[in-house]
Amino acid sequence: MERKKIKKAKRIVIKVGASVLTAKGLKLDERWIKEFTAQVASLFKQGNQVVIVSSGAIAAGMGLLGMKKRPKSLPEQQACAALGQ
Repeated sequence: MERKKIKKAKRIVIKVGASVLTAKGLKLDERWIKEFTAQVASLFKQGNQVVIVSSGAIAAGMGLLGMKKRPKSLPEQQACAALGQ
């Protein structure tokens, strides 16, 4: 896509994966999240619509539960995801 078109965009969709959201894949990286939200706020203040899509619900739930290893069973992953949403 041309840079001119990108600069004119008013809706920005950002996909953030679990590996970016987490510190060493275990818990949410709060420092990175604070920096990211400041950047998103800046885009919003400039009049942009910002849509964030993330995939870190399991990792967030693991952090809340104090888990050190990613669960292998589907029910455990679902429980972590439910907490992390």
